[in-house]
Amino acid sequence: MLHAPRFVIAAVLVLSAPAAVVAGTAEHHHAEAARASALLHDAAGNLVGMLTLHGATDGHLMVRGDLSGLTPGEHGFHIHEKGVCEAPFTSAGGHFNPAGRQHGRDNPQGRHAGDLSNIAVGPDGTAKVHQMLQGVSIAGEGGLPAVLDADGAAFIVHADPDDNRSDPAGNAGPRVACGVITPR
Repeated sequence: MLHAPRFVIAAVLVLSAPAAVVAGTAEHHHAEAARASALLHDAAGNLVGMLTLHGATDGHLMVRGDLSGLTPGEHGFHIHEKGVCEAPFTSAGGHFNPAGRQHGRDNPQGRHAGDLSNIAVGPDGTAKVHQMLQGVSIAGEGGLPAVLDADGAAFIVHADPDDNRSDPAGNAGPRVACGVITPR
């Protein structure tokens, strides 16, 4: 009698292991298709950080990463419409705005798809980024506008905070760092 339960338990483990492996492989493959990253540099070419984007099937896009070497205080932070980062970073174009809306999360007429919240840079010049965007995708998942479209996109950090309502850019000042978003 003692041998039968051991055999059954072993059989369950053997049978469930391949299913777990297959499920893990499918999740891993799906995650790879919905990821991108960007290395951000300042106008002098110094690396100031790396950001990753993780897409979700519900139309959310998670932005995470660490930045350093920035001026302490709040800074406007956006996804811009072109994947080009030539100082002074105007090459990245305006904010990512496929729906043609006005700027700012507090603007009753808008928000650009690329309007992110300000980032807070500490006295040591570093910032942790953990933000979410809705209604956009990395490469068109779910039929949503894609940041990796024909001309790409870039993250921009501005010198000043975004006021979250002024069109077209929230009075966020000059562009101090830029990173082209690339598939991962």
